Amino acid sequence: MNAELEGLTKTLEDIKVAFTNHKHDPATIDQAALEKAALAAIEKAKPARRGETEEIPSVGQVSEKIVGGRYNGMATRDAAFAAWLMTRAHQVMPDKYRKPNDELVKAAMTATGALTGDELVLHGLRPTLWDDVLLDSLVAANLPNKINMPTNPFVIPMGLGTLAWQKGVSVTGSTASHQLATGKSTLTATEQIGEIDWEYDLEEDAIIAVRPTIEARIRQSAAEQIDYFVINADNDTSNNINAHDNGASAATQPFLSNGENGLRELFQVQNTAMSVDAAGAALSDTHILNALALLGKYAVNPKDLLFLCDVATYFKGVCNLDGIQTLSDIGTSAVLLTGQVAAYRGYPIIVSASIHRTEADHFVDDADTGTFGQAILFNKNMWTLGYKRGITVEVDRDIQKRQVMMVISFRLAVCSHGGVTKTALTHTAGISHILVT
Repeated sequence: MNAELEGLTKTLEDIKVAFTNHKHDPATIDQAALEKAALAAIEKAKPARRGETEEIPSVGQVSEKIVGGRYNGMATRDAAFAAWLMTRAHQVMPDKYRKPNDELVKAAMTATGALTGDELVLHGLRPTLWDDVLLDSLVAANLPNKINMPTNPFVIPMGLGTLAWQKGVSVTGSTASHQLATGKSTLTATEQIGEIDWEYDLEEDAIIAVRPTIEARIRQSAAEQIDYFVINADNDTSNNINAHDNGASAATQPFLSNGENGLRELFQVQNTAMSVDAAGAALSDTHILNALALLGKYAVNPKDLLFLCDVATYFKGVCNLDGIQTLSDIGTSAVLLTGQVAAYRGYPIIVSASIHRTEADHFVDDADTGTFGQAILFNKNMWTLGYKRGITVEVDRDIQKRQVMMVISFRLAVCSHGGVTKTALTHTAGISHILVT
């Protein structure tokens, strides 16, 4: 493998030198030979997954010169080839070869985009896209425990037992009155996939223009899906909390988890004593205070607690409470990035569209036709998010349909403090069966 990388490095270096020495006189470059050598070198390190490497863009169709700017006078085809080559070299050896700068990428674009397949299929998505997704999320952005998983599954220690203290006595040694017991939880990644298709006509005529819109939509949708999974994840395929009384759930349902479960499952299934039943009445201070009392020590510090609710519960319930604080009261902490729009007795409130209305039994039915609201109160330090793969955008073409297919995916995991047994956990509570109609 080292020998192959050394050979690839030498080949790319030779290509770089050749291109640099002749950039002012493109006619002297043996373009066909250069193209053949580059393709052969890159082929050795071609990714195994389909869609990550497309065919080399054609470099013989357009010979117009670039006018103005840093690359004035350079042939359009040479700019396109240089941008493609630098991109591929960076993918193979990112520490040695940099990506093409924005000006070169822009210079490589033509009116029809005939030479810039990489740009047209959105390989130019900003590298900060994943960071933007996390900022746009309402729940995930507020969780302090985030781990890039080195393996899948990944076992993490979630805490130690309670230390028993004793009074010290002069010249008397201490005794091990308590053996610390470790707790652990397992992060098991679940893949989330979305696909966007468009016809060749769009790619040829408008994809560059609509690319910012597509990117923004990917970012927003991915952020919503992360929150949806954190709230609703359930590994039960036969009687899932999101498809109650529906029998077996389809394997592709976005709420199905390969590992541990999310916020709702903990108080609706594992420890039902942490669930407050509003009994079909409007949300009241008593309901919330009862839930806070169930949380006990986990609700002592308001900054450690998050109060989540669906949209209807917020407008029909929370906004009518005597203990609500408005934006003017909460001040600069009500930032849009966190989704914090108010607070209840100092506890931040987050309104999430990822919380569905439920039936009277507190569960979501398979048709998602519930009419009651719900709220979730939990200590954010007791939950951990794991990421095995950030946002990955892969593109392929269906030549029969003359269609471009773009698949967006990521792999994430969620787990709560408390190891395998969850029946005694008290760091997450919920209020269900809330009147919102």
